[in-house]
Amino acid sequence: MANGNYSVTITDANGCQSTSAPVYFGTVGVADAVAMGLRVYPQPADETMTVTGVSASTDVRLLDAMGRVALAKRSGSNGSLTFDVRALAPGGYVLELGSGAAAKRIAVVVE
Repeated sequence: MANGNYSVTITDANGCQSTSAPVYFGTVGVADAVAMGLRVYPQPADETMTVTGVSASTDVRLLDAMGRVALAKRSGSNGSLTFDVRALAPGGYVLELGSGAAAKRIAVVVE
């Protein structure tokens, strides 16, 4: 999926349509994350996932495949935090740093 604004249009059996409000989706590739000084380890994660190189007091969320918040924390003054991922279902997640259009998103895996 490319970075950009996405909407969903639903058409019922009668041909009536409804379109959702646009939602911005953007990701940061591994090379971009490294260039920004971010580090997420281990990958894949099975017990804990540590994030370093984040600005102090940044909201960090782990989103499931449906875009729901699975875990959320705020980074400490040292720019790092650790998520306990043992209770999460195995699969792909998106680590979201910050919010809105300025948010950075990194694909991560939980085993």
